[in-house]
Amino acid sequence: MNTNRVFFTVIAFCFLISAAFAGKREYEYKRSDMRNITRLAIRILAANHYHRQPLDSAFSRRFFDNCFDYFDPERIYFTQADVASLAMYRDNLHRHLMNGDFQFGFRLYELYRKRFAEYHDYAVKKLSEGKIDYNTNEYWIIDRKKVSRPANREEQLKLWNKKITHNALVLRLAERRISSQKKNDS
Repeated sequence: MNTNRVFFTVIAFCFLISAAFAGKREYEYKRSDMRNITRLAIRILAANHYHRQPLDSAFSRRFFDNCFDYFDPERIYFTQADVASLAMYRDNLHRHLMNGDFQFGFRLYELYRKRFAEYHDYAVKKLSEGKIDYNTNEYWIIDRKKVSRPANREEQLKLWNKKITHNALVLRLAERRISSQKKNDS
């Protein structure tokens, strides 16, 4: 695996996991505590990583992109508009982190939670209606790393429909296979 990718994945994981658990804590962190933790973590990771990544605009862009890829590797939860809504951080995220500004992590995580809940609710509704059409010429791209994110909500809902249909079909085929194996074993 590319060492830069590993480095940014580790940083993204550390940075974003702290944002994820900030709401569920026994100790009540003050804003100043979070600022100090953010400053210290980014400096330690930058200075002590064997690859010694400089904290500059290029770092910020890679880190920004990797954060979105970490939470949404299939590119179904975040639209291009969602990414654009946080674009103010893209070129200068390193400055924010070095100054202890952790808001990007919180904003990204909250957006992820919102989109994930929307997808879940949409999938439950669609499956409970039982109106999945398996007789279409649509297809699902399994490896979506190089596919662009949906531009807007309309494209996102079309993508969600395809994903739900794909998952339902996979489950249906797996059930058939298990059923036929049970018949063969009897």
